[in-house]
Amino acid sequence: MNRQPTRQPIDLSDVTLPGHDGGTLTFADYRGRRAVLVLGNQRNAKQVPAVAGRIHGAADTADVTVIQVAHLKGVPRAFRRLAAVDIKRGMRGQLTALREQRTGRGLPAADADDLLVMGLDWSGELTDRFGFTARDDEPAALLIDEQCRGVTVPADADLPGTVRSFIAPPANL
Repeated sequence: MNRQPTRQPIDLSDVTLPGHDGGTLTFADYRGRRAVLVLGNQRNAKQVPAVAGRIHGAADTADVTVIQVAHLKGVPRAFRRLAAVDIKRGMRGQLTALREQRTGRGLPAADADDLLVMGLDWSGELTDRFGFTARDDEPAALLIDEQCRGVTVPADADLPGTVRSFIAPPANL
């Protein structure tokens, strides 16, 4: 699928999704800080950890929160429990790898739980806003600003470089 980057920021402050761990993911909780949002689906689920890994693997973006959202709209109710268990297992592996990576760099491993979070979008509440569907072959990356507004990152962009520029404090005039 060939999605066009959003030109205008889309407000996400009203979005609350079920979390992978039985809790909730509330975007308003991220007000006042910047984060990266990665949208994935069944077709590209194996690529999503690599996107987060590129961000956390760079020294100057290692402390950026990556919010992953699984597009699950259309998954039949009979398969939802199985999908949730599979996602939970995958997140457990990602968090373990992130803790090991941070420990190896002398960074606090406990921060991993705040730096990598997952929401489950069963209805398309969030993913529909960006035109992301079950047909997309690639994950979508978005930048979330301090006001909980999201803007898509072009697929061909240097993601760590884009994130680096996004989180950099504004230059003094």
